[in-house]
Amino acid sequence: MTNRPISPHIQIYRPQITSILSITHRFTGIALTLASCIFCVGLFSFALSETAWEMFISTCHLMGGKIWQWPLIFAVHYHAMNGIRHLAWDMGYGFNIKTVTQTSILVIILSIMATLSFAHFCSIL
Repeated sequence: MTNRPISPHIQIYRPQITSILSITHRFTGIALTLASCIFCVGLFSFALSETAWEMFISTCHLMGGKIWQWPLIFAVHYHAMNGIRHLAWDMGYGFNIKTVTQTSILVIILSIMATLSFAHFCSIL
């Protein structure tokens, strides 16, 4: 048996900002997909009848509808900002380690600012 190097274990791997943003991008994509499905169910129930709509609304309230408002608003903005960064990468720009770190921080800051701006202008604060 030959001695081959093994991959770093989760116990010794030090997360980097790029890996954290990559995982967050995937999670926000999944969350937005689920939210879109729920939105479609809501539209269908609205078109079906008033009783179906009221049942949908009461189900949303039982599942903590307002609690999910902020994370979903952030997910939309974060996913869009990080998607723009990925488009720049697809065109071949921004692969320098310093640029990747700077754009990572910029994505986080812009996402938070956009979420707060949206909440302010829509009077959700």
